[in-house]
Amino acid sequence: MRNKPIKRSEYLKELSRDHHHGLLFCWEIKQGISKKIEIERLRKYVYYFWISHLKEHFREEEELLFKYVDDPLCEKAKEDHQLIQKQVELITNSVVEEPQNYIDLIEMLNDHIRFEERELFSHLENILPLEILQETKNFFSPQNYIANKNNYVDEFWVNL
Repeated sequence: MRNKPIKRSEYLKELSRDHHHGLLFCWEIKQGISKKIEIERLRKYVYYFWISHLKEHFREEEELLFKYVDDPLCEKAKEDHQLIQKQVELITNSVVEEPQNYIDLIEMLNDHIRFEERELFSHLENILPLEILQETKNFFSPQNYIANKNNYVDEFWVNL
């Protein structure tokens, strides 16, 4: 049985939509691996996505939400961020072409996003003061926040 869609409050809805970019990135890397795309092309894309999207996304979550809560769920999210960053660094700094590093990265990121969507955000919506949630909503509102859309030139994941 499929999981029912999560009903997200208006306060974190845009932040949840931003997670879609992360899940799409995981799918794109998976496609690259299945199509046996050269590791250097995958490496460049991982670096691009980290710099243009993921690094800032993690910082925003930590600054807008996690800093107000000292509990195991927020600690797990911050630890996930650090582990994912280390995996990105392993990939981008490695001279060894190891596809498993990419598989590990997409599994870590996918699991992290699922954790935030299924557990952490509901938890935060229940415990954070309305002012903090409103501030987050305002930051991520379409008129104030332009998510880094993927305009990467080398779309290796597209069927040719």
